[in-house]
Amino acid sequence: MHLVFSTFLKGKEHVLFVAGGTVVILWQMLLPGYVLTLDLVFGPRAEMPSFDGISATGFPVSYAIYLAHLVADGWVVEKIILFELFFALFYLPFRFYPFESVYGERYFAALFFAVNPFVYERLLAGHWRVLAGYALLFPLVYYLLRFWRDVSWRPILEATATLILVSAFSLHIFVMGVLVFATTATVAAIHQLARGERALYRIAATRSVAAAFLIVTISLYWIIPILTGNNIVDTFDTAHWEAFKTASDPYLGPIGNVAALYGFWGEREVWSTYFTWPKDNVLLWMFAGLMLAIILACGVWRGLRERSTRLVSIWLLCIALLSLVFSVGIGDSFVRNFNLWLFEHVPFWQGFRDTQKWSALLALVYALFGGIGAGWILSKIADRQFRTIALMFLCSLPFLYTPMLFGFRQLQPVWYPDSWYETNEVLKSDPDCKAVFLPWHLYYSLSFNNNLITANTAPNFFDCEIVSASGAEIGGISSHGVYGESYDRIETAVTDNDHSSIASTIATLRDEKIKYVIFTDDLIRDDIYSYPFLTDASMEVVYQGTVDNYGSYAISVVDSGGRRFHP
Repeated sequence: MHLVFSTFLKGKEHVLFVAGGTVVILWQMLLPGYVLTLDLVFGPRAEMPSFDGISATGFPVSYAIYLAHLVADGWVVEKIILFELFFALFYLPFRFYPFESVYGERYFAALFFAVNPFVYERLLAGHWRVLAGYALLFPLVYYLLRFWRDVSWRPILEATATLILVSAFSLHIFVMGVLVFATTATVAAIHQLARGERALYRIAATRSVAAAFLIVTISLYWIIPILTGNNIVDTFDTAHWEAFKTASDPYLGPIGNVAALYGFWGEREVWSTYFTWPKDNVLLWMFAGLMLAIILACGVWRGLRERSTRLVSIWLLCIALLSLVFSVGIGDSFVRNFNLWLFEHVPFWQGFRDTQKWSALLALVYALFGGIGAGWILSKIADRQFRTIALMFLCSLPFLYTPMLFGFRQLQPVWYPDSWYETNEVLKSDPDCKAVFLPWHLYYSLSFNNNLITANTAPNFFDCEIVSASGAEIGGISSHGVYGESYDRIETAVTDNDHSSIASTIATLRDEKIKYVIFTDDLIRDDIYSYPFLTDASMEVVYQGTVDNYGSYAISVVDSGGRRFHP
């Protein structure tokens, strides 16, 4: 039996590693039900994606999700996305590890790349598109380094295709990829000129320019809408940069926090108190962090010492330094004014209000140097059996540094309450359905989702045109003037707590063709808005939901002057 099992696994160890790593992290999240957290919002339906402004960048992926919802339940689509995401996070660094791997270095590099605080925080925040773009950085570097060595067409075209694919997931990671692309071409050109290889330099320069032209040409499908459409990024100002600035640490400061792969702005918000964090176990976190720092230091030393990897290592260190500076952003550090200058003078830079996303490049460099360092340490162990044990210990360090990703339990699948489905049956019977959803908050604690702070799920659930809050309500950010005049009128009306304005609110809703108001009492005791217009005699309750075993949770549909519908 052992012989059969060994024969079956021979040459397939990486499949077991990748699939096993994916299941170890996601197994509970893969159970039936929806996983809902902050910006990860799936429902039974998906809206046809917009092709206007910044939303055009993600149109290919959003349209694929829209089509998938036509043939499969929303929770199934979400499971497929999550599984493919972590499969890519483990597989791509393993498959595209760009250096020699004699002692299993690629295993350590892949684990460090997939299991770290950057991935943990972005997963909790539901930023799966950012993580998908992050996963593609490994093949991008692999192809660029191959082009660096032989300047042939194939690797530069493969790098181009990878970068275009990145743009479909995350524009932020795409910009980082462009930085990697540009610095690679520059360093390679300088290297070839320094060695007197002018013919190779001309070939590399010509093909790099051709690749850049190809990237721009194919990207016109989102570049033109951004330049000509309504672009929300144009509204970002100092208030946005302050609200989303990188989080600091009381002991490490913002720079040390980013160097440790933390710093997501949500760390300082109430949202973070809903979860357990690696730093909560100080001794384990410090031990694992120290071990990983030693491995990285060994990797940097070995990379600079070896002639074959010296130039690449210098390039990686430059990428790491730039990403560290950019990721700290306008946090309270000596690089604050430099990053503030970038926000104020570089046109597209203001889109990086969440500057900690730049830590994606830092994690990439850590994984690469970590692989080199692990290989050097393992090469010093002569006994093969002891070397295997040492490799297992090294591979355990990422999980010790971010233990919450092992058997991930922070997010649990849930189902939408029966009352939501019953309400939807009422709305579906009206072909001209347009409804306001309350409470009027983009992010709030959902009772049926274990009270986690989650983005408003209504647009992904109801078969109706839903008007709901779109303002983030973080810091001093205002949503007025961002989403259009109609939205501003509705927001002003439904958030007016003055009982003397009820008639005006009703009139506004009718003018805006609002036929229903959907209300859930998730925030009934905590909401800053009282919605007094709901008690007006002109409003008729057409459906009242049940308690659904969620405490005071209930849902009702109210007609605001249109046709009357009854279940």
